[in-house]
Amino acid sequence: MIRFRLWIGAIALMCVQQVFSNTPMGVYYQMEVSDPSAFVAAMSEFQNSATAKNRNATVSLRQIISNGTNPATHSVSVIYPSAADMDASRARRSQSEDWAKMQRAMSAISSRVSEGVFRTTGITGGSPDNITSKNPVSRYISMNVRDPARYVEAWKKLQASRPADQGSSALLQVMGSGEMGITHVVSLSANNMAELMSGNQNDAAWSEFLDSVGDIRDIVDDTLVIHLMSWGD
Repeated sequence: MIRFRLWIGAIALMCVQQVFSNTPMGVYYQMEVSDPSAFVAAMSEFQNSATAKNRNATVSLRQIISNGTNPATHSVSVIYPSAADMDASRARRSQSEDWAKMQRAMSAISSRVSEGVFRTTGITGGSPDNITSKNPVSRYISMNVRDPARYVEAWKKLQASRPADQGSSALLQVMGSGEMGITHVVSLSANNMAELMSGNQNDAAWSEFLDSVGDIRDIVDDTLVIHLMSWGD
């Protein structure tokens, strides 16, 4: 019986690991950029290179509108369909002169403020189809969540109160954030600032949500960004 339980447990663990390995994941960088035009040019040249041409990834560049005392001016996210795709891309870049050239150009005009690896959880609200603007805005709330199950329950309740045809939101799990201690990020997106700042973030349901999670999470960073461009999508 003990062996049977161990066998079942091992199969369950392998199934979970398989699901996680096939989950979309990515890397998020916050950058302090001194020459935005040159930064965009360096990114564009690499994204159009032979190295990046066959890469299975979506790269997005955003300008940071507001983030308190954080010196970052721009953010870059690279999203892969799976961990295997991330590994393949890293291996390809390691031997690439295209990648090395971009790194040299960017090091002269920017510095990395922070970075972290994230994984999608499938816990969403609204729909990406609601975002039709070429330059949507987003709010990223980075947190240290001490009780993820309780937080998810509260977040799902909040999203159930929202119209499905307004905006897009997602809960992300974060790993490798270093001393920042970030475990999760909530992403809230809308076509423009007016939509983002609408009643969805200051109504009774939002207040109830904040009250229910106030003792189980600490906000580490709160950032507003505007999307500039993407490659690979």
